[in-house]
Amino acid sequence: MGDMIPESTRPVRTMVVGDSMSQGREGDFAWRYRLWQWLTEEKINFEFVGPYEGTKTPDQPRPPQPPALKDDPLPAPDMPIDHGGYAAGVHFNSHHFSVWGRQATQCKDLIEEQVARFRPDYLLVMLGFNDMGWGVADAENTLGAMKKLVDNARTAKSDINFALADVPMRTPIDGAEKLPAMVEEYNQLLRTSVPKWSSSESPVELVEVRRGYHCSQGSYDGLHPNALGEFQIARAFSRTLSRKFRIGTQDLTIPQEIPQRPTPVPANVVAEAVPYGICVKWNPVYGAIGYDVRIRNDDNLPWKESRTDVAQYNSTWTQEGQEYQYQVRTFNGEGLRSAWSHTVSATAHPKTAPGPRKIITKPDLYQVLVKWEEPQGQIEVDRYEIILVDLSLPGSFPTAMALRETATTFTDLSAGHRYGLAISTWTNYGGGVPAGGRSFIAGNGKPPTPTQLQVEVQNSITVHLKWEESKGAAGYRVWVRNLVERSDFEEDGETEFAEYGIAFLMPGAWNFEFCVSAYNGSLESERSGSIIFWVNFLEKHQREPIQCAIFDSWSTLSRAGTAKLRAEHDNFTKHGKKKVARGKSFTYEDLNHSAQNGCGSCKALNTMFDSALTKNFGPIAPSTTFRWTGKFSGTLEMDAPDGKVYYVRLFNVAGSSNVFRRLQSTNGVAGDTSSDLSLQRIRTWINDCELHNKCGTGKDMKLPTRLVDVSQPGDRLGVHLVVTSGQIGTYMCLSHCWGKIKIKCKTETDNLKRQLESIPWSLLPPSFQQAVEITRKLGVRYLWIDSLCIIQDDKIDWEKEAAQMVNVYRNSYATIAVSWSHDSEGGCYSKTIPSQFFQITTEFGDEFRLALITGEKRDEMSEYARVQEYFPLFNRAWCLQERLLSRRIIHCNYGEMAFDCASGYSCQCGGEQHQNWHNLIRFSGTYIPLRSRSKYLALLNNPMTTSITAIATKSGKIDPYERWHRVIGEYTCLNLTFTGDMLPALSGLAHETAEVTNDTYLAGMWKNNLEQDLMWRVVTVADWKKQRAKILKRGWIAPTWSWASTGSGCKVDYPTFQNAELLDYKTPGIMETAQISCSPSGADLYGSVSFGFLTAVIKRLSIMIQRPCSHWDRKRRWTNWIYGRYLLYAREDKREFREECAPVTGEAPLEFGTAESEVWVDPSVERMNSCFIRNSRPEEFPELCRHCTFLPAELIYIKGYGLGSRNVRTKGTRDSFLIVAKDATSSYIRVGLLEVICDDWAERQIWYRNVWAAAKPETSITIY
Repeated sequence: MGDMIPESTRPVRTMVVGDSMSQGREGDFAWRYRLWQWLTEEKINFEFVGPYEGTKTPDQPRPPQPPALKDDPLPAPDMPIDHGGYAAGVHFNSHHFSVWGRQATQCKDLIEEQVARFRPDYLLVMLGFNDMGWGVADAENTLGAMKKLVDNARTAKSDINFALADVPMRTPIDGAEKLPAMVEEYNQLLRTSVPKWSSSESPVELVEVRRGYHCSQGSYDGLHPNALGEFQIARAFSRTLSRKFRIGTQDLTIPQEIPQRPTPVPANVVAEAVPYGICVKWNPVYGAIGYDVRIRNDDNLPWKESRTDVAQYNSTWTQEGQEYQYQVRTFNGEGLRSAWSHTVSATAHPKTAPGPRKIITKPDLYQVLVKWEEPQGQIEVDRYEIILVDLSLPGSFPTAMALRETATTFTDLSAGHRYGLAISTWTNYGGGVPAGGRSFIAGNGKPPTPTQLQVEVQNSITVHLKWEESKGAAGYRVWVRNLVERSDFEEDGETEFAEYGIAFLMPGAWNFEFCVSAYNGSLESERSGSIIFWVNFLEKHQREPIQCAIFDSWSTLSRAGTAKLRAEHDNFTKHGKKKVARGKSFTYEDLNHSAQNGCGSCKALNTMFDSALTKNFGPIAPSTTFRWTGKFSGTLEMDAPDGKVYYVRLFNVAGSSNVFRRLQSTNGVAGDTSSDLSLQRIRTWINDCELHNKCGTGKDMKLPTRLVDVSQPGDRLGVHLVVTSGQIGTYMCLSHCWGKIKIKCKTETDNLKRQLESIPWSLLPPSFQQAVEITRKLGVRYLWIDSLCIIQDDKIDWEKEAAQMVNVYRNSYATIAVSWSHDSEGGCYSKTIPSQFFQITTEFGDEFRLALITGEKRDEMSEYARVQEYFPLFNRAWCLQERLLSRRIIHCNYGEMAFDCASGYSCQCGGEQHQNWHNLIRFSGTYIPLRSRSKYLALLNNPMTTSITAIATKSGKIDPYERWHRVIGEYTCLNLTFTGDMLPALSGLAHETAEVTNDTYLAGMWKNNLEQDLMWRVVTVADWKKQRAKILKRGWIAPTWSWASTGSGCKVDYPTFQNAELLDYKTPGIMETAQISCSPSGADLYGSVSFGFLTAVIKRLSIMIQRPCSHWDRKRRWTNWIYGRYLLYAREDKREFREECAPVTGEAPLEFGTAESEVWVDPSVERMNSCFIRNSRPEEFPELCRHCTFLPAELIYIKGYGLGSRNVRTKGTRDSFLIVAKDATSSYIRVGLLEVICDDWAERQIWYRNVWAAAKPETSITIY
């Protein structure tokens, strides 16, 4: 026992004085417990004292509560504040004096009583954050409160010892920009004050919590400690106790393994309609920090997420008769969430009252008067809730007050700030949907009338209005009058900005008149002067249209009468919006001629071409051909003198006004992607992306097992591996092609220890070096590279890390994708021809700037053709999930950088910059590669998925599975070096799909959707001859009933059932009696498998499928001919049956009416060589072909669908069958799929009766 401990045998009484960080919440270990463990291990005779024992009492679920009236008394606490429990298995002497929300300012007046009562020997104080964080006191006043606390404690016990903690630095939050500086000031003041406060009788020592407790890693919300943070705080106190008070001999040691908070999926989730809306309840999860609840009211709409602290969610402001769906998951901090629960739903029948009527807001210099009328009907109003939000402060929290009157006045608002206002009516049933009042600017009165109204035409039925802002206006009302109908002005809408767009002006924009008024609350200006589009246009230009040979629209304007302008509105409204014919070509001589004839657009092109193209390619011959590509307006292809094809792209310069509105904007391409301009563009993209709701920041996430620490700059110092032990932090990922180049620096068992010390810079290939450089420049410390962070020759480690891919990429701050290089030697950076800028002056005196970007022809990122040549990374199977799971991707393309995130895609030159991919993707059955995360998420969330491509079942739409089919179609096109990676390379996306479906994964398929999943078919093979050799050599990958058994290089597709309906009267399919089993080969449930089978009791029909001789098919591929009792007619070529090419059995195919069939043969058929039937005895069957090959097989029915309508009798049917055969070991394997489409329902019924009458009786069959 240390010298500072009293010599008596009584225990040393210790009181912890603190706030929420010290009291903790239900399920915490609490840093007090970790300190108690340390003191016990150090064999200190002590006890904790204080009035409280537990953590904060958890809040209890309850319905929405009405806001308190001004004179309502404060509610008395209905239960003690310390009835919360600790983590499972924690039992200790837990007395303390710590309370959530407690401030030093409060505690200074309470401490004397507690010290007098419990007579502690030591006070361990951790207070001060709430004083500064809540704006109660600044740094100096917080220090004064702490000094008063010390003095008052000494009044009760003069020889008391103090360990005073400084204040930790929480992670940054909006609205608290001044807090970090205030905390630093307080901590410095406390550091200098502690020695002055100390005395020999009553020592005071500093506890450096700020230095030892890292909120970015050690907290669950940026402030309150998680399990790691509890150790860090306890260690800080142990250091002061052992080093200053000589209590204990050594500091507390933080263990390598930190216990993780239990985070199960909430159970027994129930939704029910209640008078205030819908109440969702579930079993509380002990120790849960909170719960995420996501809601939607339509299968086609994306989920919206909310959070609640209790095991209940109250949906208010619901619509009568509307069904709402809910899912719940446990939230225990960023990076620690459970999977989503199953979906529950309820239909709302709210009994709440509507909002009040006729809300009036009248601001003036000193106050704002708000009044309203009661809602209509016989409603017993209890009170009104006025909701006010300061719109001038982004992220500000709405304030609410309650009144029983119908008028009030606000006098304490910030002058010049814009406020939004809404009022809700409360009855005994709860609060109803608020009614909104007009926004207003405090301190201003009636605004002036808007001036300088202008109209710009977007197309013949769409205009864009602009005007000068009115000082003090909170918003504007836009008025429209139809000149044809001679109507009065009618309000079209309101806007807070000095511009407004109007569409669908039928029968044409020139038939309408526009004006604008300004408002501030209910105070409104006079209307502006009105404007008519075609009159405004005439006054500005006084020109008539002239046709151009290069552009398809009118390029300049000259004199014309009003009548002609009206008659030719479709021409002149395209002024400044040059439209070109896709694929239209012209020569350089044509361009010169058109420019000389007065076309302003051709003059601009001619000026730029003369300068830019001559500089890069030399003199341009008059016969040089240009073609509009049609990829987007402003892109041409040029046949250059060197024989290559180059693209020439025109862009508006960002920030420059321009009449070429169809051109996209660019800041230019520097020509060198390693330049500062490129880096600045990347930073801009990321800064914008962090504000996207769907993207988030990606900071302070759980770290992967190992990372490359890049924090030491400079070539000499290199980098090194670190083991993270599950800590929290920020890191980036690298996605690249390994290629055929040997990576010298990859991590293996024998060099792991050296890698942890240092990885020599010279061993890193260029792609790694430059990725490290980008990571450093973005201010991120860690980088994840697969070859360095996974032990490449350790199978167990490889499988373990492969199973974590979903989290590695989802949790990364950004992924650097070296998209243009075939291997790691290519590097992230590249060079191309830089942008050139031009100042153009039109005939009208308008000045604007254009940028011209030139480069060797290559496809866009979203194009599939030739993508392997220009974007080899996109053809790596592993990189599909790397790209689709990443929060944001920095694409290192040839000549420019590009950026992709959940909200859109942008490239450095300008390119496509879409914030809503789901408005652009077409789901018409055409193949659209999922080359970017934004397109992937658009597919996941697009409402069209349900109505067009989803398969209908009795229980609804199976959207997640249809989306999975789309991913498989993309994935199977891609290349794998090792065929055994077929399932591991997709495990991350499978894990993400499982989170949505809560389904069981079976070697690339899903248990609850197995009928549809079995309908896969191989539609193309990259190189059949080469693929056949691979198939014959490779080992077992997956059960043959799984698409994964095909290996890479075989594109797998699924049928599309547009408006399909399951047939109720059908022959029982395979899933009626199916039993399926699949065994993972390792710990990853979504990785490779070691065994699998499917067993069913079902009828089977014996058939043979044919591979014809070269007389029919030079490539000798398997065909659609099905032999047996019946022919399922061949595909569209409808080749005639050749008698000499019949099987040895003598059976011939029989045509069945108008039914059409398609046989899709699997690659597995190539392994059935010993089972083939050929005419090996030509002397006995001279009339039969000796070169055709036949395979005995059997048909098994999967499922039938009616197509296009619920009335299958009029729209036809589609039926799918597995084709199975016995291999050399007499085991059944899948060898293909058969689809039969019948346009006539009656013929389909006849076919079924005949076929299944001849089928084998129901017996058990196992497919491996």
